[in-house]
Amino acid sequence: MKLKVIFLLRHGETVWNKEGRYQGRNDSPLTEEGKKQARKIAAFISDRNIECLYRSPLGRAMETANIIADALQCSIDVIPELTEMNFGEFESMLKEDIIRAYPYFFKTRKNNKVQQNYPSGESYVDVFNRVKKPLKLLLKQETKVLVIVGHESVNRIIRGIIEEIPLEEAVMLRQKNNEVIEYRFDEDREIVHEI
Repeated sequence: MKLKVIFLLRHGETVWNKEGRYQGRNDSPLTEEGKKQARKIAAFISDRNIECLYRSPLGRAMETANIIADALQCSIDVIPELTEMNFGEFESMLKEDIIRAYPYFFKTRKNNKVQQNYPSGESYVDVFNRVKKPLKLLLKQETKVLVIVGHESVNRIIRGIIEEIPLEEAVMLRQKNNEVIEYRFDEDREIVHEI
């Protein structure tokens, strides 16, 4: 038995997503829409024979994973390395306030998005280095289908590793709260489902 499918999920919409705030390692609860998204995703993957569900330790991923696991009657394992990127000083701030307060950051970051750290936070290289080992262990599992509930920045890195694309391209990938990224390894393809 070899891994055939990964469903890569982003947590449901949160209060801070709705407000336009950077979350990073800070947390805000799922909105009613976020809970609805998790229930819809659970229904979408309910007939896929999910064997394992893995999640980030952050509350929004836990809340999303719990809704899905309850519906699917499967267990959840926490992988600490799947914690969202550390946005440092930006965490809990509104995006428009950050742009006004840190204009130099965004100007210099255009030329070095992968290696530039957020002020007092991480770079995408840091996230790549923390995520690659546990992901490679997951990819070697003796299970057919698994689910990962994570965060947009971390999921970019996961997608890049699976697709074997340069980090510079991976960090440009986007994932909405209601999108399911399905990897079918036997067909060597990615399918994006908007739920």
